[in-house]
Amino acid sequence: MSGDRTRILLLVVVGLAIITGIIVIPSLPFSWGVDQGDELVYNVVFVRTIPQSWAHLPERPYPSINSFNNSQITVTIDHLPLIVLTLNDATFTTIIVSPDKITCTLENGTEVDDEAFNLLSNCILPIGGWNLIDSYFPNNTESYQEKPFDTYFSEIGSEFFLFGYRKMISDDTTISWSGYIDMNTGIPVNVTQRFFDLCYTDEIFLTRIDT
Repeated sequence: MSGDRTRILLLVVVGLAIITGIIVIPSLPFSWGVDQGDELVYNVVFVRTIPQSWAHLPERPYPSINSFNNSQITVTIDHLPLIVLTLNDATFTTIIVSPDKITCTLENGTEVDDEAFNLLSNCILPIGGWNLIDSYFPNNTESYQEKPFDTYFSEIGSEFFLFGYRKMISDDTTISWSGYIDMNTGIPVNVTQRFFDLCYTDEIFLTRIDT
C-alpha cells in the first residue's frame, strides 16, 4: 500500500514539474558553506565621479551609504534559507538570493540597515552547484545585449563565481551590482554597486577583510 502511495506522489510531482516548468530532482548539489552566527568584516568605500562637462550643475544628493564611507562593517549571518527541490532562475533568486541573511554592525557596535549592505546578503550563495547556478542566467556580456535590460547574470571562473544584476532605468541611467564569490565558501570577497547617470556615477565597493 505504501508503495502505491509513493508511486502516486511521484506522478503528482512529475506532473507539477511539467505544468510549472520547474525542475524537480531527487537530490541537489547545493549546501551552505557558512553557518548561522559566522561573522565577516568588510571595508566600505563610496566614490562619486562627475564628468567635467557636467561639473557646473548643482550636485545631486548623496545616497545614505556615503555616511559609512571609509569605514568597516561586521556582517553576522543570522539566517540561511532552506534549499528546496524546486529549481529555476526565478525560484533560485526568490528563495536563495533575495531573503535577508545578515545583520550589519559598525565598529562601535551600532547596528546599521542600509540598502547597499543587502547586496552582501544577495551574494552569499550555497556551494557545490556552481555550474547549475550558472546555467540559470545569461553571462555578463549577454545580460546587456538586449535593451531595455533587467536581469541577473553570472559567470563561473577558476576560483570565483561572478553573480550580479543590472537594470536599464532609462537611455541615460542604469544601475547594477555584482559580487565575486569564493566558490569554496559561498562568501563574496567583494561586491560592487554602480549607479550610472549621464551627469554622474556613484560606485560602492564592499571588500572583505581577512580576520
